Amino acid sequence: HPILLERKSYGIFYTLFEDLKKDETKFFNFFRMSQVTFQKLLTLVQDKLRHDDMRESITPAERLAVTLRYV
Repeated sequence: HPILLERKSYGIFYTLFEDLKKDETKFFNFFRMSQVTFQKLLTLVQDKLRHDDMRESITPAERLAVTLRYV
């Protein structure tokens, strides 16, 4: 779908995540964990979240961010 092609321009992860990283309090309020904890958790699970296929996949960081926000 055409909207999926514009995910990197308009998607929440790509527009909001970088701004949240600039403010630790906002990052914590959004994800309920610090940036350090987010990175540690990402390091532990990124191999499980990575997809190796022919098309461009959602990054492990994006998958983790969406999962944490949902939970």
